[in-house]
Amino acid sequence: MLVGHSFGGAVISGVADRIPGRIAQLVYLDAVVPLNGRSALNCLPEETQAIRLRTAQAAGGLTIPLPTETMFDLPPGPDRNWVARRITPHPLAAYTDPIHLDHPVGNGLPRVYIRATDPVYPAVVPSYDRIKQEGGWTLVDIATGHDAMVTAPEALAEILLKHAPGRE
Repeated sequence: MLVGHSFGGAVISGVADRIPGRIAQLVYLDAVVPLNGRSALNCLPEETQAIRLRTAQAAGGLTIPLPTETMFDLPPGPDRNWVARRITPHPLAAYTDPIHLDHPVGNGLPRVYIRATDPVYPAVVPSYDRIKQEGGWTLVDIATGHDAMVTAPEALAEILLKHAPGRE
């Protein structure tokens, strides 16, 4: 099982495209689901694209600065402090370079999308809406914010175990 959170959805899609035989299943955790030939940035809402480009340019153009004001909607407290000590700027080129896939997303592997719903993270809504219409995905909601592995690790682990290959 290969899990990709947020931007990591683009990463696991590329891995599955190249070495599907080493993966039993893909799990997109509140993640971007790429489109062949487009960048991960292009999969985000237009307003989010503009904000990320603007903040990257203001910081020198190489990275997207940390979301210190919102910290992905983590409430103030120990979890937010824990993430703040570990989060790093994201390289801008990773968002703006086109993603090239030789196969459809997932390359024939089983795909699960876990959507965080409390609150919904607007940046991943276009990806979720697209795959929901596309079909062929197992869709699961988790009642927590974007950083489910921080705010609801037990509930997330339960979902991952429930949907693990060979357990459905």
